Amino acid sequence: MGSRKKVIPTLRYYLHLPPKWLAIACLKGGTAATLCVVLVFLRKFDELIETRKAIVLNSTIIVVIIGSAGRTIGGCIETLWLGGAGLALGCLCFYVLGVLGKAGSTVGQGFVFALFVYLMALVRHQGARYISFYLYAVLFAFQGIYTTVADDPRDKDQWLLAYFQAYAWGFAIVLATNLLVWPVWSEDQLRELVIDSLQSQATLTHLLFKHYTLTLTPTTRAVRNHLITTLRASFSSLSTRLNEVRWEIGFGRNGRSHAEWRMIVAKVRGLQQALITSASALDLMDEVEGAEGRDAVRKLLIGANEGLRQVSGEDGPGDVEGEGLSVEDVFVEFRQGIDLVIASIIDSLEPQTTSSDRQLFDPESQSPIPPTTRRTSTIGTYRNRSPSISTSDSKTREIESVEEGLRKEVERSLKRLRKVRARATDGRHQLSRMAMEDEAGGAPVRHFDVNGGPLSYLGMSGAPQDSAVEVVTFQRAWERFASQQTEAIINLIRGESLSVGDTLRIGDGMPSLKSMYADRLPKAWTSSLVSSTPLRKLQPRMSSEGDVDISAGSEKQEVTGDVQSSDGGKSDSTVGEKQSEGVGIGLGEGKNGEEKVDDQAPCSEALTKSYSLLFGLGQLTEELVSLHKLATNSSSSEKWIRFHIFNQDWKFWRWNTKETGMTLVEALSALRGVEYHSPKVPLIERFMAVEKWFRTDRSLYAFKVALGATVYSVLLLAPTPRKFYIEYSMTSSLITVIVAIAPSLGQTAFTFILQLTGTGVGSLYGMIMLEIFKNCGGYKYNPYGLSVAMFVWGFLTSYHFYKEPRYYTGALLATNGAGSIMIQEWLYNELPEMEGPYPSPPLRAGQAIAAMCISILIAALFQIFVFRAPARHQLRLKIADVTNGLSNYNTLLQSNINCVAPADERKPPPPEALDKIQNQLSKWETKLQADILALGPLFQFAEMEPHFTIPFKGAVLRKIIRSHQIILDRLREGRTAIGRGFNQTVHHDFASTLYPYRLHSQRLSRTLFWLGTTSLKSKTPLPRDVPSSKSTWASFEHDALVLSRRLSLLPHGDEELRKPGFLRYWFYLVAIGSVSTELEQLESYLVELFALPEVANPFIL
Repeated sequence: MGSRKKVIPTLRYYLHLPPKWLAIACLKGGTAATLCVVLVFLRKFDELIETRKAIVLNSTIIVVIIGSAGRTIGGCIETLWLGGAGLALGCLCFYVLGVLGKAGSTVGQGFVFALFVYLMALVRHQGARYISFYLYAVLFAFQGIYTTVADDPRDKDQWLLAYFQAYAWGFAIVLATNLLVWPVWSEDQLRELVIDSLQSQATLTHLLFKHYTLTLTPTTRAVRNHLITTLRASFSSLSTRLNEVRWEIGFGRNGRSHAEWRMIVAKVRGLQQALITSASALDLMDEVEGAEGRDAVRKLLIGANEGLRQVSGEDGPGDVEGEGLSVEDVFVEFRQGIDLVIASIIDSLEPQTTSSDRQLFDPESQSPIPPTTRRTSTIGTYRNRSPSISTSDSKTREIESVEEGLRKEVERSLKRLRKVRARATDGRHQLSRMAMEDEAGGAPVRHFDVNGGPLSYLGMSGAPQDSAVEVVTFQRAWERFASQQTEAIINLIRGESLSVGDTLRIGDGMPSLKSMYADRLPKAWTSSLVSSTPLRKLQPRMSSEGDVDISAGSEKQEVTGDVQSSDGGKSDSTVGEKQSEGVGIGLGEGKNGEEKVDDQAPCSEALTKSYSLLFGLGQLTEELVSLHKLATNSSSSEKWIRFHIFNQDWKFWRWNTKETGMTLVEALSALRGVEYHSPKVPLIERFMAVEKWFRTDRSLYAFKVALGATVYSVLLLAPTPRKFYIEYSMTSSLITVIVAIAPSLGQTAFTFILQLTGTGVGSLYGMIMLEIFKNCGGYKYNPYGLSVAMFVWGFLTSYHFYKEPRYYTGALLATNGAGSIMIQEWLYNELPEMEGPYPSPPLRAGQAIAAMCISILIAALFQIFVFRAPARHQLRLKIADVTNGLSNYNTLLQSNINCVAPADERKPPPPEALDKIQNQLSKWETKLQADILALGPLFQFAEMEPHFTIPFKGAVLRKIIRSHQIILDRLREGRTAIGRGFNQTVHHDFASTLYPYRLHSQRLSRTLFWLGTTSLKSKTPLPRDVPSSKSTWASFEHDALVLSRRLSLLPHGDEELRKPGFLRYWFYLVAIGSVSTELEQLESYLVELFALPEVANPFIL
């Protein structure tokens, strides 16, 4: 079995074989396309053929392609349901257009069709999910114009029924293929995605531990960064699969309800955020410059060891948990605990049929095999299922190599841990066993023995595993790890190594202008003798008139830098120097009052960042334990059939109901203690709001699509080009117009390439197949050969579509081009009922390409000359919108912080208002994350656009996008840390005392957000001198360390420092402080993007 698992991936890698899910999707796509042409060849549509309306069968092939038979069952049903809704609206518009055509009102048909396309395009702009709704509605409605113009308008009802029958057959083919040919359930796909995510998170956890112990190589660091990016983007895939599950019916007792899956996905997302928080904390620790920063982290590890020895020495032999364990040993135990819990979660998520196949009991050792050895992919078998992140084969092999190295490293670490634990006495083993039994309530449980061996059953041999013990073991490992790090931090705070002194800087003045602009002064700049000499040091010679003569005495005057002013203070230069001292954390005073930066300064900075790591790992532990509880306790195990569709909260059912609870404005008023009164909106403002909405990107895009479709329909409605339109069968080219007009110019250019390639290659393939099977087997065109050719072509186009969804347009037109030419040629040459001349395959292929070129020309004219929207322009505005969204989020978060942690003893805000603010912040987080991820495709379209004079600064824009992602992560961490406020000690002794720092930093952050948004919106450089908050946050953290040191020396001070509230406060400081730092970094990127004002505009000095 093991060799087979190794051979199959190797063959797939070298032979470039598609994965199983992709092969199944391609098989379904090819089968659906083949069934479409086979049913036509078998003459299952005699009614349509007898009424000379068999040409409508040409629409069946495009219905089958849009239906996406290769998707999961839930995804296919969702596509058909939305497509059916669009088809219903299309039928209604078809009837209205038919009535207008019967009345001879071609102008009315044009206006109605334009309005209909505008409304459908508004829906299409919401996302690719509504593509079937959009295409079915517009394509079907357009037939209402074509049938009334090209045929007798009185037959509109018959044509409506004929087209509806063709579309219905397409729906039936898609649904039958999806359900009967190797059905794939969305719930199974969601389960696999969750398991893959958990395995990747296990791998990332090990890499984070390697990062913290400074054993991370450049290769593993690249893998770590790639895993973080993949995990962040995989949430969209999880959300998509979760939405597809609601359309399915679950069978068996091993499934879960949609509500349970929704909670599991939420917990997996919480795990992702916890890991990203921990990775961010480690990145912050890496920002400590030079080798001294790495030494600072080493000092934390050494301090943890010393603190552990002290605790062991004080507790004596009765301490079972931590004696003799070094930091590395605790790391191994913690990492193994994560593996155990994740393996238990995966075992609970997988169906019982698959988990029971694994051997859980080793007959030789008479002990069960732990999950880390049972499951070969606990650490991770990398499988990227996120369509937004492309992973090359070499990158995948690199990640798999790192995972294999991690497995071997964990095995070596476990052997070392077993040797350490083997030194424990039998008494401690018995004591630990009794403690575990008491905690589990006396039930037979698995236990981690002191020898470090596999987990063994107590009381029942071969009984089912009790997964709760993994959680107990994991929680104890986390408590030991957190205890060690907390003791190390407390020892550093209480000791003299930080060199922070005992002076608060909150009462100091601002730095002098001389020190503030020291980097801007010329190198040869010196102050004059008059400005540097105080008045009382002058020895003036009084003239006979009593005037002071400075010129003579100044030559003999000796000026010193440490003279006192007349009011007893020091000179301006001295004051500026003293105020500029100690801006960074960890600055001490040397001899003669000189500033000294010792090697302990980075240790102080690493100390503040270590709180973020502890908080992130604590959040990881909490989310992992809650996910384990949720995965192992399923409430749907007794239900054989689960109708997920009936367990939904369909919001559109109560579109006219009033929202219950507080609104955001009411919650903000409640936070300020002000009663909210709804203002009256004048009618003119409502009109202005409507006018503003019509100028949004969504409305302009729909307007352009409506204009393009209307111009295309004019070619049919106008008498002059009508003959040309009908002769070239340009009806099928309408899809080219409505798809080519995209929200951005770069996307249109990419779509043009796909359309030319898809239509050209598809028509060419169909023409070649028709020529090959011409006059073969007694047929004008052999249907058996054409069916096989259609299956091969459908399989290939499905491969490109399902592997790379961005090639959807090309695959759609390629399949439609080949299928339509085959169906039409067979109908007009094989059926005697279809009389009339029809062009040969080469001529028909040429006509299809010519019609497509006309459609592309119409779309290009509208994209270039009507409301042109270059992708670069759209990208810059979208980034500005994200910046503005982050600014709004920051403002709301600051309001929340000031209310839950005020400077005075005010009345706490109502819990309902706090819940509303927290929910609104969570919604904004999700939206901002989706907006940042949506910048990726837009960035690719911007790169495709041609540039003539101004180059595209893609590298700088990548930095800006990454900076926005970091800011969002930090703001999210700040919201998580603040919660409902702090405990009394932190509130009174820290938050209230340092409140002025908070006000000043909030003002600076709002200013920096506003400057960044304005610069991106207006495409202008930032001012040369922007405010900086580095000194403010340095003093903020310095004073917090001083207060922490004072608190540690008070009675019971150590207990306060160990409380979670103290940890959350420090994490809040580091997270919000990092926002200001990243905003200043964003300023440098904007300067690189737009240049300095004097460089961008030489007339500005």
